[in-house]
Amino acid sequence: MQESLARGTLARQNLPTFLSLLDTYHIPATFAVVGHVALARCGQHQTPPPFAPAWTGDWYAIDPRSDIAVNPNYYGVDLIKRVLASGQHEIGSHSFSHVDLADEATGKQIAEFEIKESRHALETLENSIDTFVFPNNRPAYNDLLVKHNFTIYRSNKNERMTRDQFGLWQFPLGIWTSPKAFSQREAITLVNMGIRGKTIVNFWLHLYEFKNPAALKQFFEPLFAHIAQQRDASLIFPATMRTITHTIANYE
Repeated sequence: MQESLARGTLARQNLPTFLSLLDTYHIPATFAVVGHVALARCGQHQTPPPFAPAWTGDWYAIDPRSDIAVNPNYYGVDLIKRVLASGQHEIGSHSFSHVDLADEATGKQIAEFEIKESRHALETLENSIDTFVFPNNRPAYNDLLVKHNFTIYRSNKNERMTRDQFGLWQFPLGIWTSPKAFSQREAITLVNMGIRGKTIVNFWLHLYEFKNPAALKQFFEPLFAHIAQQRDASLIFPATMRTITHTIANYE
């Protein structure tokens, strides 16, 4: 619990710097948002069905059933509004409460609540929600994504973009981006490899993995400056998951 709350606090601290860098270099990003974070108070969401897997007990008991003024680490409508104010970023769903939909304890009722309620929460702020990012990168219940009007999801593999059996676009998993994984210089090398190979380079990250805004800026500013330089030379096309998918779909 304490670790989760600390992560929430750190993400709040780091987001303004991250958005500022994206806007400075005109780089659009997809923000995969846990639905509960998009709320200002718990009265805005439906009561979840019972879910008490053996490994945690009552999963939804952690819900504070309060509001952003009392428990800001459980709500983030202000953060989502800041993302949308830029006008260039995409908001996608990361489920409603980060349940692992592929876990054997997660039945269809829970999966549908997580998918449906996440859309409901996010659509109060953004009309167009197309992309779903599975918690723990474990796709499951893809038929429910179709039912609730998602068209894209992040896959658990780095493969060429294709449609799955339900007609959903499978976006490549991409590369976990953290100071623990590689340096900004190595990230630039990955961008250059993508340019040479004419392929998608998908960086994904958690804001809490950077110890403070200064560390985040130190890591990303050289990378974003390089991406902007290569974009201005017409060598790369930075875009959201939705824009990339729609661009590819137009060539079908």
